[in-house]
Formats: sequence, C-alpha cells, structure tokens
Amino acid sequence: MRTDKAWLGVLSGSLLLWFAWTGALAQQAPKEADVQIARILEQNAEARGGVQAWQRIRSMVWVGHVEVANRPDQNLPFMLDQKRPSSSRFEIISSGQKSVRIFNGKEGWKARSNGLSKPEMQAFSDDEMRFAHDTAVIDGVLMDYAAKGYNIRLAGDDMLEGRKHQVLLVALPDGVVHRVWVDAQTFLESRLDREVRKAAGQTAVTTVRYRDYHAFEGLLMPVAVETGAQPGFEPARKLVIERIALNPELGNDMFERPGQQAAAKLGRITVDTRSAANQGRSVSAPPQ
Repeated sequence: MRTDKAWLGVLSGSLLLWFAWTGALAQQAPKEADVQIARILEQNAEARGGVQAWQRIRSMVWVGHVEVANRPDQNLPFMLDQKRPSSSRFEIISSGQKSVRIFNGKEGWKARSNGLSKPEMQAFSDDEMRFAHDTAVIDGVLMDYAAKGYNIRLAGDDMLEGRKHQVLLVALPDGVVHRVWVDAQTFLESRLDREVRKAAGQTAVTTVRYRDYHAFEGLLMPVAVETGAQPGFEPARKLVIERIALNPELGNDMFERPGQQAAAKLGRITVDTRSAANQGRSVSAPPQ
C-alpha cells in the first residue's frame, strides 16, 4: 500500500513537471516567433536604408511608363506623386486619354480626359476607398509598421523563384491581411499578396512583385513593380520607374478634388519617357 502511494506520488510529481514544461514551451514559442519577426523586420529596414532615413522622406515622385501584358508595343507614360501620411496622385496617358486618380487620405476621385471636353471628376467607390486606405504610401507595409498600427505574424518559409523567402502576415487596422515575401538573403520584399474586389462584388487575390532594386541617395527601391493578372481583372501590368524625386515640394491642393479650372488642366503634365530613359535611373526633380 505504501508502495502504491509512493508510486502515485512520483507519478503526480512527474505529471506536474510535464505540465509545467509544456506550459513553458507554449509561452516560449510565441516569444521565439516575436524575436524572429523582429529580426526579419530589422534586417529588412537596414537593407532598404534604415527606418530613420525613410522617415525623413516626406514626399516622393515617380516618373516612368507602364507596360501592359496584352499591349507589348505600347508604353503608357505615368507620374505618381506621394505625400505623407497617405496622399497620392496617379496620372497616366493611354490611347490619347489622360487619366488621374487622387486620394488625400480621406477622400478619393478619378477622371479621364480626351482633351476635347472637360473631364468629370467621380468619387471613389467604396471598394476603391478601402483599397486606397490599405495602400501604404512611400515606404511600404513593413517599414515602421508599429507606428501605422499594423500587426505582423510569421507564416513560415517558402521558395519563390528558386530563392528561400520568409513569409509575413501583415494585419491592417481594418482587418485586411497582406502576405509579404521577404528574401532570406537580401531581406528585401519580393512579393505582396492582397485581397481585391471586382465590380460585381467577388473577391480575389492580386499579386505584386518587386524587382530590380536600385539605390537612390542610400535608399533601396525597386524600379520595376509588376501587378499579376487575376481572372476577371485587367491584364498584368508592370510599372517601370525611370526617374525618382525625393522630398519635392508637393502642395496639399494637388491631392484635393480639382475645381473646374484645375480639372481642365489634368493634361498639363507631359512625360517624355524617351528622354527620361536616356537620363538613366537616377534621382531628379519632377518635370515642371
């Protein structure tokens, strides 16, 4: 009887030690994941030029052209103005028509002009507003993520185009989750997946790939951004960035709803992609 009691005592003690050990592992695992995430983000920020260097960039302009999969013979000139915290203005020329999309962080508008009539400004749809809100301006979703209110989890490792990547899940305040692939050697983003909506209301995932990183005043940026085609969506597009301006003067009125006079000037910017390409991929002032 004493032996049974002694055996039970040893068993109870072993069980207590087992539960304590497994409980410690359960608490340790998230901490280890947090340490790994912090290391990935730190290496990513350092590879791209550092958080402080990016925080000094208050505005940015890209000038280049868009290549569309089903139009290999056409390059569509574009200009993208970006200003913190979340303002953007995108202008593109396609088939003789000049289109503009404007977002000031709270409201968004779009218009198209053929030069013969005054363009009519239309407000963004609800889906376009959600998309604009979820698009990080200037430095992307990983840089300084905590200040943006993002939450990041580790999804594991994956092979992408023959290279090992670490996959992060970035949860935005509105519940939308981006999946980001970070190269395990360069620590640069290679791919981002995000949910989008079609006009009929169905949802799908669009893929953005970042290629051909170049240094601009110590900041590493991709000069080719490809958006993958999805069933029911527009064909794949590739933004080729030929000129970049850092911290240009961009007035807030550029990101507000244009009045009649401003709307009539939507086509005022002429982008000469040939001359821009001849200048090479360097930092320069935006066209006047």
